[in-house]
Amino acid sequence: MPTSITGRSTETGFTLVELLVALVLISLLVALVMPNLPVGQERKLESVAGRLNAMTRLLHDEASLAGVPIYLDFDLDRRRCQAWLIKEGSERETRNEKGWFLQLPDGVRVTRLERLGRSGLQTRQTRIRFFPEGVADETRIWLADERNEASWTLVPLTGALKADETAQP
Repeated sequence: MPTSITGRSTETGFTLVELLVALVLISLLVALVMPNLPVGQERKLESVAGRLNAMTRLLHDEASLAGVPIYLDFDLDRRRCQAWLIKEGSERETRNEKGWFLQLPDGVRVTRLERLGRSGLQTRQTRIRFFPEGVADETRIWLADERNEASWTLVPLTGALKADETAQP
């Protein structure tokens, strides 16, 4: 290692401790700023809509295969939805299988459901019907979190949710 006349090293740069301190400070700043970015919140709504889309498509197909109507009840106060059906000659049957029940995560809620062509939400609990003929109620669903609200429309012939760009609650 070359040294100068004073006996000190002539190499310049940062020590390992200085680099670690800088990384810790940057990490703290990122941790403080990330939760406040709106991008994460929008993805949260899109994630819930994606799960709801998978559920509605499954129920649409199940109604066609089983040959009976399937109902999807939304409990807006408890932030969840549960599907059920009535087979011929039997009582109401609910299933706790994956795809038949959805609990919304904290901070996300369904603010409104509206069957298109009818008035909006009248109670805190409402229903979407999936018929054995392969159609469903055309319904608009509004999801919201602390900062954002967006809506999706259930396409009757496929059971899929399509993001709305212009719907206003």
